[in-house]
Amino acid sequence: RVSMAELFFEFLNFELTPNTTRDQLLALGAQRGWSYRSSPSDSWDEIFFALFIEFIEPEFKKWDIVAIHPFPARLCALSRITSDGWADRMEIYFHGIEIANGFHELNDPIENLARLKAEQARALELGKSVPPIDSEFLTYLQKGMPPAAGIALGLDRVFQILMNIENIRNTRPFPI
Repeated sequence: RVSMAELFFEFLNFELTPNTTRDQLLALGAQRGWSYRSSPSDSWDEIFFALFIEFIEPEFKKWDIVAIHPFPARLCALSRITSDGWADRMEIYFHGIEIANGFHELNDPIENLARLKAEQARALELGKSVPPIDSEFLTYLQKGMPPAAGIALGLDRVFQILMNIENIRNTRPFPI
């Protein structure tokens, strides 16, 4: 088990914090000589994942299994944020392949609405389609959703590992 901050420090010698900026990530990529070609419209998330995929994720092939927890709050999806500013989210890799991801659900309707509106604003700013706000979801939260957590296990990925299949596309029963 390792935190995302520990991974960035170990493999990039960079102190990732809940307040790390987009510009700091861009500078890190430039310093490391990454292959990613950024553009001014790239989001914090896109830059973060470009660094993660190029410099950190390949290292997971050396380990049997790794669980990453917590994540930067900007990658929280609809998960809770911990008191120290991190997303209460995790991912599990097995021999370099992500097989599961999960988080503690954010069940605060006011915070969820604020995040959904912020997501809409980001999409609009980037010229992308703006997702509608799910009012039914917010209504259920207002009625009182108890604490919850979930994890998604990629059965296709587990099958890929068990059958020693190189490309995940080859696990589809009806390839397109």
